[in-house]
Amino acid sequence: MDLSLFLARFFGLYLLIVAALWLIRQEQMRDLVKELFSRPEVLAVTGAINLMLGLAVVISHPVFEWNWHGLITLLGFLAILKGVLRIGFPKQDKRMAYALVKGSNYWVSFVIMLIIGLYLFYIGFYV
Repeated sequence: MDLSLFLARFFGLYLLIVAALWLIRQEQMRDLVKELFSRPEVLAVTGAINLMLGLAVVISHPVFEWNWHGLITLLGFLAILKGVLRIGFPKQDKRMAYALVKGSNYWVSFVIMLIIGLYLFYIGFYV
């Protein structure tokens, strides 16, 4: 299987699962964000995981095109950014995460995850 296809399947399924959890367990997801940022050791570990995942994607899949291949690379760069913020700037990351799960931002995030997840799932499994 081609790496791009694997990553489309991986990110597509991941985003669909997270979007489903955001839809079904809204309060639990908000509580999870609060709990995450109250534990610096968990924050550091999740930041390191995000950084490593992002680096792995960007190094193995450096495609800069205006299509789904480029979207995968963009997701890798976003994971790197999230990891760096979480490790190096936890207070700013906390503010951004809290803003993300408040009010209408929660639903905007949900819709973005759902659309990207459906698109990559479709590309990965049906194209």
